[in-house]
Amino acid sequence: MAVRSGVSLVSGDGRWLHPCFATSRASPAANFRANGSLVEYRNAALPWAWDAASGTPLGLAIEEARQNYVTNPRMEGATNGVIGSGGVAPTSLSISVNGTSCEIANAGTTQNGVPVVDLRWFGTPNATTTLAASFMSNTAIVAASGETWSARCHVARVGGSLTNITSPRLLLMGRTADGASLTEAVTVGFTDTSALTPISGTQTLAQGTTARFNARFDFAVTNGQAVDVTYRLGATQIEKAAFVSSPVLPTAGTPASATRSATTITAPATALPGYNAAEGTMVVRARLAGVSGFQIPWALDDGTANNRIMVDSNAGAIRFTIVTGGATQHQLALGSVTAGADFTVAASWSAAGAAASLNGAAAATGGALTVPTTPTLRLGHRGSTPTAYVNGTIRRLVYLPRRVTNAEVVQLAAG
Repeated sequence: MAVRSGVSLVSGDGRWLHPCFATSRASPAANFRANGSLVEYRNAALPWAWDAASGTPLGLAIEEARQNYVTNPRMEGATNGVIGSGGVAPTSLSISVNGTSCEIANAGTTQNGVPVVDLRWFGTPNATTTLAASFMSNTAIVAASGETWSARCHVARVGGSLTNITSPRLLLMGRTADGASLTEAVTVGFTDTSALTPISGTQTLAQGTTARFNARFDFAVTNGQAVDVTYRLGATQIEKAAFVSSPVLPTAGTPASATRSATTITAPATALPGYNAAEGTMVVRARLAGVSGFQIPWALDDGTANNRIMVDSNAGAIRFTIVTGGATQHQLALGSVTAGADFTVAASWSAAGAAASLNGAAAATGGALTVPTTPTLRLGHRGSTPTAYVNGTIRRLVYLPRRVTNAEVVQLAAG
């Protein structure tokens, strides 16, 4: 059984968005190309994403607004040389040495578009402790118990050896108002490699005395045992969020905590080729960077919550929802998805009923309904005041101006 072709609105493989859409974003953005290089996009330019490891196209990157609390992720302000003997660490990066020395190298450089600096620790530690590069000072970032924070850095070992070194890692930790460490922490190990590798983690702060937050890259050393190792570090990021988003970088030469604005993508429904207000079908292939919260890959609506047709994720549970005049006509539960995995949803509707399928599973169906008036198609969010942003990618979006059969819904979702 063949399903008649629909109209392609998004093609991630071809980096193509139908010209009926208008796009808006009030800040630059960044994402990774197929070769793993980081690309920075000007305001409103659409970022397309690839899997950095496999080179597979992921599609159109859509994210909510996010702030990077690290003021110098570009590693600016550094001077090559040994710190204290002419070398200067990047602005805001706090380096501990504990009897060793730290040499700055490759200041002001990038690797595959990622701003980096090389840090060489050498000498004999005067304590059994960790040597660390903290993203900020321990009192810089205000936080509170109950908040969830995420962090990421890009790391490679580019020199020296692991002799007398153990447990290289990313560490996230809540702190007191004066920067003292608390007993709770999250650690993410770094697997030794010379390839620049992102490592990230998330922590929900639970201790009542928490008033600050920080993250760092560190490794363990032993008192009296000499070390000599060089790590490349770059694109440091700290966000108040349940998962870390794509790199958020300040304007080059202007270190500061930067915010990436959300990308808004909309089209008049009447601009969709063959648009049919009475019935239709949408097929979306997408991926969520994290499944927390309420996220909407696409929505047809009137700018309010009262009239809408949409596919949404509620903490990873995928639903097809139709609301008319404030009354829910159908909310079809389709199953669950996981972060970082592609999924496909086909959803079809008319006054006679609705059907939807996730990844080709048996269609969830609903009976007769009143089709709402939905003059605008929105990608990655809903409402004229955008809410429920997708944090992830849309690789494919296809529109058919008709209600397909339930069997065809399953076939479209399996494709």
